[in-house]
Amino acid sequence: MIARQWLQEGIHEPPELWTSPWVRTQSVAAELARLWHVSWHVDARLSELCFGAWEGRKYREIAENDGERFQHWTLNYEREAPPQGESAAALRARVGAWLEEQSSRKGAVLAVTHAGVIRTSRAVIAGLPYSSVVGDAIPHLRLERLR
Repeated sequence: MIARQWLQEGIHEPPELWTSPWVRTQSVAAELARLWHVSWHVDARLSELCFGAWEGRKYREIAENDGERFQHWTLNYEREAPPQGESAAALRARVGAWLEEQSSRKGAVLAVTHAGVIRTSRAVIAGLPYSSVVGDAIPHLRLERLR
């Protein structure tokens, strides 16, 4: 699990622990906090991209039921948002703000978050557009070190 990977990375002190407000990340953060005897912080900027009216639906279903808007969005996802959702640019702005805040902290910081946030973090740190990382595989419950 994450705690074991943390030690294998050679980091022995407990991290400052952050999570998105989603239950699936908070449950992992709560378990790590219990294990390490640390508190944890919730920050909405660590949430996955908001898909608005399409939230929780499979791409195939959206394409079948809202094909024209879905096709338009897939061609313009970096600038435009799903209906009542959020664009990749907005995701980048909020994740970038969180990363900037964390860069001034001393010690290790661990964020329990989502694939879109991890991809966006990679792009922000490398100075790349989201399109360059959107296809990156993000393994579930794996430690990824970002500098």
